[in-house]
Amino acid sequence: MNPSPFGQQSGLSYWRWYVSATAIALLISIPLLVVMAILVSPLTIFLWNSLMPALFGLKQISWLQGVGLFLLAKLLLSSK
Repeated sequence: MNPSPFGQQSGLSYWRWYVSATAIALLISIPLLVVMAILVSPLTIFLWNSLMPALFGLKQISWLQGVGLFLLAKLLLSSK
């Protein structure tokens, strides 16, 4: 069998590459999301606790609720 033009891979080697690339992406993105949640949640808590009770009469939130609010906003507002 002749090699494919333009560096294209055969079916089996393509799937091996795809699975390994997906695994690497997951291994990078999951810890990155956790670090972002830990770093951004204090900002979320500060903004919520300084604005929402004064504007709308809502309760203040805890750190865990701030992380959940950040993750919810990330899921709802992400472009992909």
